[in-house]
Amino acid sequence: MSTNSIRKRRAWFWYRMLICIVVSATIQLVAPWWSLIPVAMLIGFFTAPMNKSPFLAGFLALFLLWACWAFWIDLENNSILSERVIRLFPLPHNSLSLILLTGFLGGLINGMAMLTGDIFRRFFLPEEEKYYR
Repeated sequence: MSTNSIRKRRAWFWYRMLICIVVSATIQLVAPWWSLIPVAMLIGFFTAPMNKSPFLAGFLALFLLWACWAFWIDLENNSILSERVIRLFPLPHNSLSLILLTGFLGGLINGMAMLTGDIFRRFFLPEEEKYYR
């Protein structure tokens, strides 16, 4: 594999992640949380193949988005809401644990959705075989 090919794959990783953050943040303003799943699947379907990194790109994109969003909300209400929610779960009693859990769950869901979209593209639009010609 050439260095140019590796650079293109790395660039697509960041493009895919940036597209996911921007579109998810926009959709999240007007639609429920689960509407991010079809969006991530479409992004995974329509962006270039990257082997194992669609999951990582989707996970990091929504982890960063939801963790930052939860942190912002937590700052805006002086941790009142997070302290009440933490009482419901067996978590350490600090806001950071809830923020990280929120980011992790969102990242996990989005990573699997983006990987599913990538797998669908590979199934329905098979790539040309480059070997044995």
